[in-house]
Amino acid sequence: MSLFGDSTLDESLSAVRSGSFLFVEGAPGTGKTTLGIQFVDEGCKQGEKSLYVITGQSKESLLKEAESLGRDLRPHVESGLLVIRSLSIPMDSDEAQISLFALADEIEELRPKRIVLDCMASMLLELDHGKVSAAFGQRMLSFARESGAIVLGLANSDALGLRPGLGAQLRFLADVVVELSLQESEMGGLVRVLKITKSREAPTPAPVLHFSISRGARGVRIIAIPPSLDVEEPLELVPTGVQGLDELLGGGLPRASLNVIEGPVGSGKTVLGLALAIKAAKAGRRALVVTLESSKGVALRIARSLGYVPGDPLDIVAIVPQALGPLEQFETLESLTEELKPDLIFVDSLTAIEHAVGSRGMLDFTRYLQWMAKDRGITVVCSQLGSGRFERNARTASLYADTVILLTIREKDGVLVREAAVLKSRVLGLVGKRHRIELKDNELRFAPA
Repeated sequence: MSLFGDSTLDESLSAVRSGSFLFVEGAPGTGKTTLGIQFVDEGCKQGEKSLYVITGQSKESLLKEAESLGRDLRPHVESGLLVIRSLSIPMDSDEAQISLFALADEIEELRPKRIVLDCMASMLLELDHGKVSAAFGQRMLSFARESGAIVLGLANSDALGLRPGLGAQLRFLADVVVELSLQESEMGGLVRVLKITKSREAPTPAPVLHFSISRGARGVRIIAIPPSLDVEEPLELVPTGVQGLDELLGGGLPRASLNVIEGPVGSGKTVLGLALAIKAAKAGRRALVVTLESSKGVALRIARSLGYVPGDPLDIVAIVPQALGPLEQFETLESLTEELKPDLIFVDSLTAIEHAVGSRGMLDFTRYLQWMAKDRGITVVCSQLGSGRFERNARTASLYADTVILLTIREKDGVLVREAAVLKSRVLGLVGKRHRIELKDNELRFAPA
């Protein structure tokens, strides 16, 4: 049974079964209604009659909100599988009580298998006595247990705070309680967090999850990354085509890998990354360059100086990192990958991502990149600002990288000398190996130092 159409979320909420009451609370804009839309849509797709109850919102506005997520509920409504009831916000306790128990009568008559009670707090707050809301809750639970229906209650946590004890009462009745929130990252970006605070019958594999909401995902999406992404099969190295670099790397960069070019300002990180993309394109492999620091025009000028010509299978896209979480940042790149289907991606740079989401968010973003590289067989190369010292830096993306190339720059006899060293590799015997970098006749070359 699919609850929400996201396998990770469904697994995490495995305690929600027939006859359960799932209570979701959160501030406005955290994704409660999105979950409700997914819940009834997935139910109708499985032939389950569903009822969606909204308060203070029209039926048409709910249908349009579903369409904005890429979910069309209209066919379900037309077929009779989905009933949407729009209730007005009650003026007093008597009206609230009449509306609630009329709704209970309708539910028992319709006998839906999935019920969404959206904006529960708006209705329950108008009741003068807590015993009335408790009686309604018990009636819903009794119906769910008897019929095997699943009840999803959605409530504004801010509104719950207006009536002491109301939130506690709903949490007590629920089999599973989920809290949605928007949390600020260390750099000010917003991260969507789903926290399972109660699970009556089964332990939750992941009580705290980060998620995104997008049309591409058709609602809430959680990426489940295995604890280990180590590749056990024989290592397949893809030649870079950059003169002398394959010798330094022991044959090339691994297919299905994440690779990091690290170094100080002016060490040549962008030039090397673009050279790798251009050589891949010249060899007939599609390449994608995503620049997060400079304009597309700047990247194109550098690419042309390295031999790129229009018609090469190389795409250059400039993106400005937004004040969003690492998952949303990744999904922007993922959508480009799905559209262009590259064999090699150069991301310039992880430092720009770190400025947007902080060091912890950058590590999460890098982990998503690693997962995509392994899952889709793509060679991903990222640049990252570093000190240029030959050391492992635990805060950097090198934690997840298959290969780390450290670039350095120093002055010798009045001339700037650039060198590359292998800081990390899956090929044995390469760590510490150094080559000098030269740019001659618009060609990047590596030679033993």
